[in-house]
Order: sequence, then C-alpha cells, then structure tokens
Amino acid sequence: MAKLFCLLGKSGVGKDTLFKRIVDHPELGAALTPVVSHTTRPKREDEACGVHYHFVSEDQMDKLERQGKIIEKRRYNTVRGVWHYFTAVFELPLCSDAIIITTTQGAKKLAEKIGAGNMVIINLTANDKTRLERSILRESGQARPNYAEVCRRYLADEQDFADLDFPGCAVFEIDAGRNSEDSFADFKQIWGRMSLT
Repeated sequence: MAKLFCLLGKSGVGKDTLFKRIVDHPELGAALTPVVSHTTRPKREDEACGVHYHFVSEDQMDKLERQGKIIEKRRYNTVRGVWHYFTAVFELPLCSDAIIITTTQGAKKLAEKIGAGNMVIINLTANDKTRLERSILRESGQARPNYAEVCRRYLADEQDFADLDFPGCAVFEIDAGRNSEDSFADFKQIWGRMSLT
C-alpha cells in the first residue's frame, strides 16, 4: 500500500528546501508523487503556482469547500489580513508513495481521511535561533519584506506544534538545524525503511 510522507516543522526549519530536494532527486522524485497544498496568501517572488502551493482566491476556496473537496483547512490572522491554507481532496497513487508539506492539524485530518497506517510523519526540528535567522534571510529577499509576519508565524508555531501525538502513524524526527545534505540523507534513509511496506 502506498504511503503518504508528511513533512512537518515550524517556520524556517527547512521544509520547502527538503521537499524541493526530494522531488528534484532522480530516484526519490520518481518514487514520490508530490501533493501540493493550497493557499489564499499572496505568492512570494520566488514561488511558482502548482509547485510551492496552488495559489487561489477565497472565492475559489469557498467553491471547493461547498463541493466537499477540502480535507482540512487552517485560518491565520496575519499582519496583512486573513490567509487560509488547505489540502484539497486527492487520491493516493497506487504504484508510488506521495509526499506533502503540512501542519500538525493537517496531518491529523489526513490520517482520518486516508488511515493512520498509511501515514509517515516526519517532524523537522531546528533550534529557535537557526529558524529565526533562516526566516529573516528568506524574507530579506522579498521586494517588500514583512518582518512582522515572520514574528507572528514564529510565535504562532509554539501553539501549533504543542500536540505532536499521531496515533497509528509512523513518526520520525529529523534535525534540520544542520545542513540540508544531512536532512536529505536522513529522509532518504527513512523512506528506504518505510516505502510501500
């Protein structure tokens, strides 16, 4: 049975970097189908629709919700207004595993939908200083940096990651505070143990 590999982690921990490295890798990219989440937040300059997120309007999100096509949805009151992130209904591939970046709440809803036994939770961790430095560096590359939002996300993570209990799911932790090469090697080892088992 195919597995859904869920990358979790607080802001600035390196989820996007690891996800991109995985899907761009010849072996892993062929073996793991990426599931791309949706958001109503504005696209950053370095992001591509359908790659980082599906960027949609609130009207598009509401239509999907009325059609029963949203598995889980989160609402954030940001310094620039309300932003939503959500996972639309998708089918697990029959012949390959899948991978998604999600939150603790998202992973719990996905486990209800597809079954905890089909889930592999990978929680990326890094110390607070490393995460904050990475977040500030990423935001500095934007035309209009929004450091207040970086701070809001940073503080909100404490509450969002308070409950890391995923009954029935395989759960692993990767120290992403080191270099991205080590995180990738750790993921590859976990995938090798858990893939289609």
